Amino acid sequence: MTTMRRGGLCLAGLSVVLSLTGCAGATEKAIEGATGTQVDVDGAEVRIENEDGSIVSSSSGNLPEDFPESVVLPQGYTVLTANEQSIEGLVGFILIGSVDAPPADVAAELESAYDVEPTQSFQSGEVRSLEYADVDGIKVGYTINEDADGNAVVTVAAHPVLESTS
Repeated sequence: MTTMRRGGLCLAGLSVVLSLTGCAGATEKAIEGATGTQVDVDGAEVRIENEDGSIVSSSSGNLPEDFPESVVLPQGYTVLTANEQSIEGLVGFILIGSVDAPPADVAAELESAYDVEPTQSFQSGEVRSLEYADVDGIKVGYTINEDADGNAVVTVAAHPVLESTS
């Protein structure tokens, strides 16, 4: 992947932010002209594509269509934003959502969500992180934090398990 193409996807990511501020039309055209990366803003969804892959970011409240069924979401999880990134045939997801429950309860639920213990688990202040190295070929990570009302904000990251090159 060349720097220009990578840069195109990164620059195009800027359009996600700008689309939220109402500057999308001109920004789309400028990025497309400068990088050859296609940028489409359609309501709550921004789609960015070039020859290496795509990024789709949505604030529609829906899970991406291809989100893996084997990835557990906490009970009552409300999707706030969903991102799907496909680069060179690999697809990964990042969700940000909320649960009307205390973060400790959500963390306990996710700690027992799979038949295996988390491969990594740590607490840093009010933030709890859990990682599962291989859930049906998918690496899954959770970050659980507390919002101003004492409820959980949960970030979920899921991508294919990559073979080690070492």
